[in-house]
Amino acid sequence: MLIENMKILPCERDICTLYKYRPIDEYSINTILSGELYFQKAINLNDPFDCFVDEIIDGDDDDWKKYFKGRNKSIDYINKKLKDIHNKRFNFDKFIREYSSQNYFYVSCFSKEFDNILMWSHYANCHKGICIGYNVTHFNNSLTLKCKDGYLNRKEIQGRNYLPLFRVFYKDERPEPNNILKSSKDKIMEFLYTKSIDWEYEKEYRIILDDKTILKNPVLLDKNEIKEVIFGLKTPEDKKKCIINLINNNIWNNNINLFQMIKIEKKYNLELKRLN
Repeated sequence: MLIENMKILPCERDICTLYKYRPIDEYSINTILSGELYFQKAINLNDPFDCFVDEIIDGDDDDWKKYFKGRNKSIDYINKKLKDIHNKRFNFDKFIREYSSQNYFYVSCFSKEFDNILMWSHYANCHKGICIGYNVTHFNNSLTLKCKDGYLNRKEIQGRNYLPLFRVFYKDERPEPNNILKSSKDKIMEFLYTKSIDWEYEKEYRIILDDKTILKNPVLLDKNEIKEVIFGLKTPEDKKKCIINLINNNIWNNNINLFQMIKIEKKYNLELKRLN
């Protein structure tokens, strides 16, 4: 799977909103009030296969030298490691754990849908939470969110404060292992954006940043990137009123649309009711 294949499809050109299901807590309140977007370390995701890159080591001395030079290691360091490898004193398992791609990536996940019953159950505290709608911009053939200055390494993002959102691919088989010594961006991205077919119902899009790109976590979004807040079927009235008051008095963005999820009679479906 190449990066080229991840660009906007014709069926995605009408996407203007993506959603994040959340319990009502400090993080979701801060998201609404100031546009904080939290990124989770890939290694801490709830699915043990998610973003887990199957890593192997296959190469000769020149490959090792190139690998370590790319990580700014000294000649003395490189020679010592090569000597350890030749004398069978090198701990390959420890090396793979330390240099695993999971350690270098941060993830923020979204869904194409706001009315998925399972998503409300799994990620929004059994329908007691909220679903936050984000205002998606189409930029450089990608779906994006715009963030403020100072949160991303401008050298890595070419001076553009756009966070690219790519769809997740769902498959039965895991990608072929990544050779750490000869890894390519495309190969690692294949693991980062591929999940088991069991998760297909999530219709997920995600932003992935590496540790060279993200300077601060959470990242602050640009004004008006939070588009709407949807209350669950069981969101407590006191928490609902509190959030509505916070939004109405919010200096950062008080133009957030408010909705309530309601049941559709005689069907296993949900629909929106406008509150403002």
